[in-house]
Amino acid sequence: IGKSEPSRVAGAIEPLADALGDEDKYVRKNTARALRDIGRSDPSLVTDAGEQLAQTLDDDYGTARESATEALEPIVESDPASLADAIDPLVDALDDENDDVRQNSARVLRDLAQSEPALLTDAVDSLAEVLTSHDDYVIRGHVAEALGGIGAEDPSLVADTVDQLCAAIDDDSPSVSREAARALGRTGSTDHRVVTDAVEPLVDALGASDAKTRRNAAEALGRIRSSAPSTVADSTDTLRQALNDEASGVRAQAAQTLGTVGALDVSAVAGAVEPLAENLDDDAAEVRARSATALGKIGGVDPSMVADVAVNGGPVLDTVGDADRETGSAVDSLVATLGDEHPEVRARAAQAVERIGRTDPS
Repeated sequence: IGKSEPSRVAGAIEPLADALGDEDKYVRKNTARALRDIGRSDPSLVTDAGEQLAQTLDDDYGTARESATEALEPIVESDPASLADAIDPLVDALDDENDDVRQNSARVLRDLAQSEPALLTDAVDSLAEVLTSHDDYVIRGHVAEALGGIGAEDPSLVADTVDQLCAAIDDDSPSVSREAARALGRTGSTDHRVVTDAVEPLVDALGASDAKTRRNAAEALGRIRSSAPSTVADSTDTLRQALNDEASGVRAQAAQTLGTVGALDVSAVAGAVEPLAENLDDDAAEVRARSATALGKIGGVDPSMVADVAVNGGPVLDTVGDADRETGSAVDSLVATLGDEHPEVRARAAQAVERIGRTDPS
């Protein structure tokens, strides 16, 4: 009934919550499952059962614990603050003997860190230890993501975990590496001082075997750079090389980060203008679009950077105004890109030309 018409069982939530303490393990298991299914249909109905569900994480019956962790997930969506007393049991459950209990608990903590990060303040040290020592890569990945959520809200809370996050970039599991890089970027976008020591590992991660790790590293450097113009100045050569990465997502993110760098310190990206212009002819529309935006940001600060740099590849204008592979400037390449087949690329190119023209109409 609760799955199809949850409002009809609203009055049963309190008795169900009480039944989580029943002496029969099967009653406890089925009660937790009932609350889980009702919560998935209407999360607000099971909010008041959060405390009893958290207590069930200590149940001696593994399936009851598993169902309880699943029942907590909808509450994160409806009223995360109500789960303040569930944090410690959830952290303890990361070492549960049941695989599903451990992974479900890690997922709940991850989601709480995105919606109500302050709840996990006292759990940061424990999470950092889990990140470096747990043998389940799924849990390590969720924990890395949780630390990123906390750091994005208050970088000072994760200041002492930066070393662990940096080490996690080299994790054997790509899913952990990419989340660790992302977490450092989210933290650094709020306060770069906390993650200054992470810049070198992130630059190194641009050479990781996993494409998503490389992309997240490039994004993280851009986030850190946006809050500290001088922090990643030495990374621009590596970012420029990433414009030729085999993965289009990495090329696109490298272009975006170089644009962020150039908007704050145009001299740092002087060597990136030509490859950015060449990438206006990339096979991937996302790469072309972000390259156009990056050139607009750079040229908006110093138009000569894009007007005076010779470009031998990419779309440029020949003497009769047709797109061709002739030598021209980055501005020529942007103008030629106004004829791109993809509307988003054309729009980005137009915005870039407009931005450069505002600074120097000539």
